[in-house]
Amino acid sequence: MEQRLRTVTIEIGTFILLCGIDLLVFSITGHGIPCAFRLLTGYLCPGCGITHACIAILHGDLQGAFRDNALSVTLLPVLLFYFAVKLVGYIRTGRLDLSIVEDIFLLLCFLICVLYAILRNVNL
Repeated sequence: MEQRLRTVTIEIGTFILLCGIDLLVFSITGHGIPCAFRLLTGYLCPGCGITHACIAILHGDLQGAFRDNALSVTLLPVLLFYFAVKLVGYIRTGRLDLSIVEDIFLLLCFLICVLYAILRNVNL
């Protein structure tokens, strides 16, 4: 259990550090990480605008965050909570098995992302 906790802590810490660096660079330069999907297709992916949304959230501007990327204040908090619960379970048991309910939940989240990507590109 201690090894799993150490591994998860290092991985989450690394992720948070990289996100912090991205937000810092964006705050200084006004440029975030370019979206490969948008560069290749010209269309917005479900994650486009998430850096802007995170900056808006950090400034307490939920309306601006929603405008930048609606998933940042709707689906993202739900997914973060789900993954936090899964990580705690993994640390305790060492298992990451998914139930049929979780499979359906994650499929639904994926479909919401796809639908969001389609809808946000209709008006381009």
